Formats: sequence, C-alpha cells, structure tokens
Amino acid sequence: MEFVSEGSTELTGYQPKDLMNDAKIAFGELIEPHDRLEGWNKVQESLKHKIPFQRTYRITTAVNEEKWVWEQGRGVYSDTGELVALEGFITDITKYKHAEQELKRHRDHLEELVRERTAELSEANENLKREIEEHQRTEEALREEHATTKNILAASPIGISLLENLKFSWVNTHMCSIFNFTQESEYKDKYIECIFASEEEFNRLLSSANDSSQKDISLKMDVQLKRQDGSLFDGHLRMSFWDSSSPYSRAIMTISDISLRKRMERERIAKEKMEGVLEMAGAVCHEMNQPLQGLYLSLNEVMEDRENLEEELGKMKQFIERMREVNLKMMNITRYQTRDYIDGSRIIDIDGASNRDGESPI
Repeated sequence: MEFVSEGSTELTGYQPKDLMNDAKIAFGELIEPHDRLEGWNKVQESLKHKIPFQRTYRITTAVNEEKWVWEQGRGVYSDTGELVALEGFITDITKYKHAEQELKRHRDHLEELVRERTAELSEANENLKREIEEHQRTEEALREEHATTKNILAASPIGISLLENLKFSWVNTHMCSIFNFTQESEYKDKYIECIFASEEEFNRLLSSANDSSQKDISLKMDVQLKRQDGSLFDGHLRMSFWDSSSPYSRAIMTISDISLRKRMERERIAKEKMEGVLEMAGAVCHEMNQPLQGLYLSLNEVMEDRENLEEELGKMKQFIERMREVNLKMMNITRYQTRDYIDGSRIIDIDGASNRDGESPI
C-alpha cells in the first residue's frame, strides 16, 4: 500500500505508517486466510474486464479482534491501458454482519418451528382420519339397524320454529323429530321454556336476548335442551328478532345438534394455529425486508458519497425506527387478523392485530 488514510487506525488498530509500504505489516496478512484466495480471484477477474470490484471479508485487528469489512475499488490505468495501481476504500460492516447472522438464526428457528407444527398437524390429520373412518363404520351399522335414524343423520336436520311472545306458533317436521313430538300441533302455543333442560338455561337465553336487543337483532348460543321424554342433549340455538326494541314479540329460532362440530373443533383449532405460524412468518419477512433493504441502500450511499452522510444517517435512523416499531407491534399483538399477500396467500396484518397505541415505555 502506497497510501492509507487515518481511518485505518480505527478499523485495524494500525497507524497508516504501519501499513504503507508494509512498514510493520502487510494489509493482506490481516485478511482471514479462508477469505484471501476468493477475494484475490474476484479482484483479478474485475481487473481483467476493467470494471470496479466489491468484496466482503474478515480481518484480524492489532488487538486480535475479528471484524467484517466491505471493500470497493478499481484499477488505475495508464494512457496505454496498462494497470499501474489500485484505489478504493474499506469500511467496517461488523454490526451489519452480526445483525444478518442473528436474523438468519431466527429464520432457521422459525423454520424448525414450522416443521414441528407441520408434523403435529400431520399426526392430527391421521387421528382425524381414523376417527372419521370409525364414525363411518358406526354410521353404517346404525343405518342397517335403524332406518329412521339413518334418514335423520343423512339429512342433518335442523329444527326451525316461529315464536310469538316466547310461544311456538309454528314448527317444522325436523323440530318434532329432535324433541320426539309426533306432530307439529303438539308445539302450538307452548312456551319455549318447555324445551330447556332447566330454568337456569332458559334464563340465560333471556339474558342473552336482552343483551342482543341493545346492539343487534340476532343471537346464537350453545344450550342444554330437553326432549319430550325428559332426556337431555346439547344443542346450538340461533334467534333472529323482527324488532330489536321488542325481541320477544316475534322471532325465528333454529336448533341444531352440535356433536359433530365439537368433535371436529380440536382439528380446526390445530389447523388455524399452523396457519397462524405461517402467516406470522410471512408477515415478519415482509415487514422486515423493506426497512432492511432501505438500510442497506442507505449504507451504500454513505460509503459512496460522504457528503450526504447526515442525510443518509437520518434515513438509516428512520429505517431502524421502522423495524423497532414493527417489533413493538408484534410484541403487542392481541388478536388474529390477516390480509391478502402475493400469490393469493394471506399473512398476519401486524398493524391490525396489534393493540399498540403510542410510544412503548421501553
């Protein structure tokens, strides 16, 4: 090296005079041995085509500290095209490299979690498949022994009724089947309290209806119901009111069996959790990629044009603040909300899912 700037002291721990003309040590000796040959070949290839070169490598400083550096340079040629010198600059990118390595570690960890959840989902799917097959065998046996039961299960009946002042004014055939009434007229003018397992369950419906009338014209809830013979079962009840100010005057009530839904519920939740992991991975990559790209470009601008240092540092601060904001929003996610993404997939909507309002106390 014929000329070395004062920045060499901070970068390498050696004074410029130590490096010029290899007075104390040759700069090439500072380069990590594994990086030397690759860097040498890259520079020679660039010089061959008379184009600028860039390379990234590790050095060991005077105090035996390893640093990552980024170098950009070019050849200087005589009027006859003969290479007479190399010129360029070298800058410290250790912090960026460490951040890049940490990001890779987190990405690898996330991929491992996805693999684990995928295995869990596969096992859950196999369990569900076996359960469905067992259910199908049981259903087949019931169809052979009970023709009436077969028809009910095949039709997945839902009881429908019209209520006036909490009395049945009309019911469909399925409602009769569910509660073991022989004909629709047996319901006529009866209070709906007769189908509830207890007074407590009936009062819970009334309370929910009052609450719904304040904000909506419908309600839905799971309740315990009672057949005509006194046997109990769990059902899902929905009510739609004609007039929210007077919910009991006129309403439609439907009742359906929820046993199959509950059997499938665990699998649905497991699947949603898996989808949530993938959506979060996509959201994190999407949200972090843009500020990281901007930070990288700004860093290049700083290294290429020192006159815009303050402006570019301001940009980098904004990008870092943006990444910090994304991180804080992720820490404050309280609900599940997604948005459309590329290729028709969906990712977590970090802004919509976070309850963060204002600056974080940290």
